[in-house]
Amino acid sequence: MNRATIYRAIAADAFPAVRVRGRYVIPAVALDQLAAEAAVSGAVVDVAAIAAARRISREVARMIGGRP
Repeated sequence: MNRATIYRAIAADAFPAVRVRGRYVIPAVALDQLAAEAAVSGAVVDVAAIAAARRISREVARMIGGRP
């Protein structure tokens, strides 16, 4: 995967990452989850679906006044 693709996904909140001292750190749990999803489905993980689910989760949390 191209580095720019990963940065675009992080910027779109489609890929889990935390910025630490100017660098992005991807939690190991997130990578494990992505790998498990790919193994179960037998296909490439759909990052767009992950992004949509995260956006919906944030929107619902904002509507009910909580955190996702």
